[in-house]
Amino acid sequence: MTLDAGANLTLMAGGHHLVINAAGIFCSTPIQLGGVPIPGIPDLVEPLIALAPAPQIEALRAAARGAKPICPVCEKMPSIQA
Repeated sequence: MTLDAGANLTLMAGGHHLVINAAGIFCSTPIQLGGVPIPGIPDLVEPLIALAPAPQIEALRAAARGAKPICPVCEKMPSIQA
């Protein structure tokens, strides 16, 4: 991402602002080196696994095991007999 600004660049979000100019970086709140962890949502792995369509996955695996390799470029070439 490229942001092009004149003498300074001001970013505003969530009621706070960040100003970047030749004099330095200024913020409406103290800048924490390394950042600050923000609250998030917990991992919901189990419900997602329950939604996985197991019969479809097994059908695709079975089809892949029995399939022959396909080369679209080779199929378009005329067959050459030696």
